[in-house]
Amino acid sequence: MRFKPLLGAAFAVLIFNIAFSVLVHNVLLKGVYDAAPEFFRPAEELNSKIVLMFLGWIISSLVFCLIVADGREGLTVAEGARIGLWIGLFMVAAHLSLYAILPMPSSVAVSWVLTDVVATIGSGVIFAAVFRRLKAVPGTPA
Repeated sequence: MRFKPLLGAAFAVLIFNIAFSVLVHNVLLKGVYDAAPEFFRPAEELNSKIVLMFLGWIISSLVFCLIVADGREGLTVAEGARIGLWIGLFMVAAHLSLYAILPMPSSVAVSWVLTDVVATIGSGVIFAAVFRRLKAVPGTPA
């Protein structure tokens, strides 16, 4: 496996995940969250845990990319989307468990399921496209 293209593509996925997360949680789902304030931390408490959020994005982006790239030197964008879909569907199980355990409104659970599946498909597409492009760059060492 070529690590420089892998890390470059993982960085692109990280940027996508952060931007998509901000869009989803601060804009698209704001109304859903405002309707259930008792379920979420107050803004000042959430802001005090921002380092943990970034750590989560970094770890999940890197592990996602390692899974997608493993044994797939000729990865296509379509394969990236397909693997992203499978990973997103796998994550549905975690959301179902959280919904069963936490007093989460169903609107939050459904929103998280849908947006996470979209995010993993997008991550797969971005990873495959960037990974292929970086691998094709002459002089990119393994």
